[in-house]
Order: sequence, then C-alpha cells, then structure tokens
Amino acid sequence: MRKVVFVLLCAMVFSIPWEEMAVLPGAQSGLFTLGCATLALACATAIIRLQIRNPPAAYRIFALYIGWNFLSLSWAPDSLVAAGKSLTFLSLLLFAWMIWEFADREENILWLFRSYVLGCCVSLLMMLAAYAADPSSYDRYTGGGLNQNDLAIILDISIPLAAYLASRPSRGAAPHRKLYWAYITAAIIGVVLTGSRDGIITLGAGLAVMAVALGRQGYKAAAGLIVTACFALLIIPRDISEVIISRFAEGGEAHTFQLRVMFWKAGLEYWRGHPLIGCGVGNFMIAITPIAAHANVAHNTFISVLVEGGLIGFCLMAAAWALLARTILAMARNEKFLWLTILAIWIGGSMALSWEYSKSTWLIYACAMTHCAAQRGRRGLQAAEERA
Repeated sequence: MRKVVFVLLCAMVFSIPWEEMAVLPGAQSGLFTLGCATLALACATAIIRLQIRNPPAAYRIFALYIGWNFLSLSWAPDSLVAAGKSLTFLSLLLFAWMIWEFADREENILWLFRSYVLGCCVSLLMMLAAYAADPSSYDRYTGGGLNQNDLAIILDISIPLAAYLASRPSRGAAPHRKLYWAYITAAIIGVVLTGSRDGIITLGAGLAVMAVALGRQGYKAAAGLIVTACFALLIIPRDISEVIISRFAEGGEAHTFQLRVMFWKAGLEYWRGHPLIGCGVGNFMIAITPIAAHANVAHNTFISVLVEGGLIGFCLMAAAWALLARTILAMARNEKFLWLTILAIWIGGSMALSWEYSKSTWLIYACAMTHCAAQRGRRGLQAAEERA
C-alpha cells in the first residue's frame, strides 16, 4: 500500500503546476479529488501498520502555526473565510505529512522532483503553443490556467531541480541529461514569456547561485548551465524581449508595483493597531479595505503572515523557517546548494506573491525536511557498514 500511496503522491506533485486545468466533472478539482483519495489511503496504511515517522521540529512548528490560525476564528472579522483558509492550511500540512511519511528514501525524493518538472512541462507546452499560435496578440503568456507571476516562480523553482537531476552522477551515457538541459532552455524562455518582473529577477539570482554550485562539481556541469542559459536567451524572439525590457525598465514606477506598495502600507498600518493577534487568517482583504480599497491579497507572504497572524503567528512561522534553513545547512554540499537556491527563489517570489497557501510552498517545506532526513539515514547506514 505504501507504494500505491507514493505513486498517488507523485501524481499530485505532477498536477501542481497545472492544477487550474486539472478539473474533473462534478468535482472541486482533479487535484483536490486526488488529494482526498491519497490522504484516505495514507491514513489507512498508517493505521494498519500502527507506525508513523516522528516528524521534525520544523513540521511541529508549522502545525502550531496552523493551530493558531484556527484560534483566530474567534476574532476574525469574517469567521467563514478564516475557517476556509484554516482548512486549506490543514490540508497543506497533511500533504506535507504524506511526503514525510511515504517519500522516506532519497530515490523517492528524486521521483517527486521528476514529477514536478514533468508537470511544469504541461504548463510550458500550453504556453509555448499559445505563443506559437499568435505571437503578437499578448505581451504576457501563461499555461495551465495559472497566473503569470505564479507560473514564473513555479518554473524558476523547477529549473534548479532539473539541473540537479541532470548533474547527478549516473551509470552509462545518461541520455536523460540532455532532456533536462533542454527543459531548462524551454523553462527560461517560459519565464520570459510570462512577463513577470519578479520571475525574471529570481531567475537571474537562481541561475547565478546554480552556476556557483555546479562549478564546485566541475567545469562541465557549470558550462552546461551557462551554455543552456545563453542559448535560451539567444532564441528568445526580439519582439518579446523588447516587451519584457520595457516592463522591467518601469521598475518601481510600474502601476502594479505602486498598487502593491499601497497594499503593504495599508496592511502594516492595520497591524500596528493589532500587533499581537492580527486580523485572523484569510482576512487581509477585509482588514485593509477601509484603508485601501480594491485590495485582494497582500502580494507579500511575509506581510500577509504578519497582518493575519499578528506577531504571535509571524514568530511561529519565522521559527519554522529558521529550523528549515538549519535543516538545509546540515545537508551535503550539492543538496545544500540545491535547497539554498530554491529557498532564495521562494523568498524572491514571496516578496511579491501571497504564497503561504501555495502547494509549491508546502512541497518545498516537505521535500527539504524529508531530503535531509533521507541523507542522514543513508550516511548512518554507510557508517554502520564501515564499522561492520
């Protein structure tokens, strides 16, 4: 049964980059239905085995944060919205638990990486098909029904995963490596086609960190990334690049950026009046509407957590983030650089997106914790074999 649960988990991860398109007739969404089935089977497996893995400290702090969100129902202006968001957080925590419990070997983590990259291929193909069909109608493209900014960060995250898979030592000629490098080329073009300023900035930062990390493995790995990135930039259509350059040149003068700054200021103004407990989970829009009309979300994960959870909720989340960072720093060199790159991309994306509810966010949390535990287990087994 564990293998069946893991296969379903891979299917869930595969669906994340195009979940808006994965809709089943009569169901909330294909991913939601798949998640419910996977969770039911996972719980049944745990009950039959009467054994679950002890979760790491960061996971427990995340659980405390979600418990605090449920408490916020008692003071949130809209308790129904708060209840819905709290249940969303709970489902994401359970998703992270399933990864921790059933992806307990390093090879399983690699399969989750492959599933995520393959899912990104679906959205990427949709985007490239839309551009090929009519390259002059839009200045921004997307795929999988996702927002352009969300898709840009999702593709940014997939690039170091693909580079890690491509650069891992393997037996034989490993022709799959060429596929990963080809994917990276397409993903870079895809990020540019989204027209996301935040996505392009985080892409540049991620590529720089990856080049340093791969350079430590040898010049061939770093050269492969540099050649791939240069090739992608060379084949980007000139008209698209001009649009992106003009968007990027707007910088802080862009209307969307100014609007986000207004939301951030309004959120922080509300927080000063409710510093400890905040406005309650999911109630950012309701809290700042009297200050800034037409607000929807914070467009900043850190401000959103602070305003909705107050100082108590923010400190809980910050403690979990700190433990997660410590977990990453304890990994082996290659894996440490991989997760530091992903963490840097996530932080960059979270500065402009409210990603505390994102499945990609909780996938990162869960995979980082599980990957570190799997490495510790492998090193412990090798040490025991050497002593024997």
